[in-house]
Amino acid sequence: MKKNIRNVLIAVVLMFSSLIGYLLYFEFFMRDTLLASDYNRRLWEEENRVVRGSIIDRNGTVLAETVVDGDQKKRVYYGDASVGPLVGYNSRQYGRSGIEAAYNKELLGMETKNPFILFRQNILGIKDRGYDVILTIDSGLQKTAYEALGGRRGAVVALNPRTGEILAMASSPGFNPNNIERDWEKIKADKESPLINRAIQGLYPPGSVFKIIPLSAALENIEGLDERTFNCTGATDVDGLIIKDYNGTAHGEIDIERAVELSCNSTFINLGLEIGAQGMGAYADSFGFNRNLDFDLPVKMSLFPNPTSKRELALSSIGQADILATPLQMAMVASAVANDGTIMHPYIVKGIADSEGRIRYSRQDEAYLSPISGATADKIKEMMIGVVNRGTGTAARISGIDVAGKTGTAEVQGKKSHAWFIGFAPADDPKIVVAVIVENGGSGGQVAAPIARQVLNKYLPRLFRD
Repeated sequence: MKKNIRNVLIAVVLMFSSLIGYLLYFEFFMRDTLLASDYNRRLWEEENRVVRGSIIDRNGTVLAETVVDGDQKKRVYYGDASVGPLVGYNSRQYGRSGIEAAYNKELLGMETKNPFILFRQNILGIKDRGYDVILTIDSGLQKTAYEALGGRRGAVVALNPRTGEILAMASSPGFNPNNIERDWEKIKADKESPLINRAIQGLYPPGSVFKIIPLSAALENIEGLDERTFNCTGATDVDGLIIKDYNGTAHGEIDIERAVELSCNSTFINLGLEIGAQGMGAYADSFGFNRNLDFDLPVKMSLFPNPTSKRELALSSIGQADILATPLQMAMVASAVANDGTIMHPYIVKGIADSEGRIRYSRQDEAYLSPISGATADKIKEMMIGVVNRGTGTAARISGIDVAGKTGTAEVQGKKSHAWFIGFAPADDPKIVVAVIVENGGSGGQVAAPIARQVLNKYLPRLFRD
């Protein structure tokens, strides 16, 4: 009898322990997943009970809010297609995306609330309300970036290199979140994929904007680079693979500064072969490639596969081969040059405010990576100024302001090249970094650089006034 009682007791203890362990597992490891799941019925029940919080830009402009009319609640979005891929949508029928999905529990106010605040709300008759999500986005700049893309497939990322704040993140074509339920089938079937946020989910061969990375490696590891010259004949033979410069142009005898200004493939192929596969891989990693970025929204990992042959290394040196990068990643590469060699951790949510306007959470700036020295950053910065003043990026010039930039024309097999531009301004004290891609747009200098100029022009004059 005693043995049976002991066995029963052990069995009961094990069952309760398993139950407690199961509940603790969900509380500590699955909580965020469950709160983000569209299949969690409790979240939709919470939608009925509370007024969903607003999504606000850095200047207090409302991008999304819930409008209450009697017993009816309607989610309203401002900014039309320019904010669609970023802010996302909140639909009982089709789920959530963007900020609406990533910060769902905050917008519903499902963080533990102060009981005194709840008591005061009840006394004053204030309806329970979710929290407001405050973005780093400037909605005016966001609209300018989106319109500058002109309906073409592509993306623009603008950020503050000193803080990591995302100032604009436009993806084109976008969609109007107000019409998501009415136009769902049309939007979903659209071959232009408007639901994708290309700024963080698009992976593209970076082409010549990637040359900042082998240039960094060369400046820090090849002695006497400033005094060397390179003979460009318009094409380079690498183990039988002929790699041409843009339009087959022969640049002749040039130094490294002029090679950057003209985006000379032959020079960078020679530098890449000299640096070697291991060195190239190490510098790519140091700039953030092959690394999962902890960001407010899901970001695809930018990839630099380790070259396994001389041909692959040569192509990698000019941003081709199997290299893939998001526009955000290339903005981070430019920000390293703009910020004295340090990449600040990028973020797009500045804070969370409760139903009474009190800030519950405020994001702090933090350094993320330091791929190059300040001295190297200064050298590259001067070369990038030359790109805009005398080289392939003259379409990004702004009167009275020094702009630093790098163009890219990334080849795509069987299709027109992708047009890239990365840069920052003012060059002597950078306030904004811009990365632009236009899918199958052609020349980066002719197509992407003017878009960057429009974004810089929108942001800088106001900044100087302030």
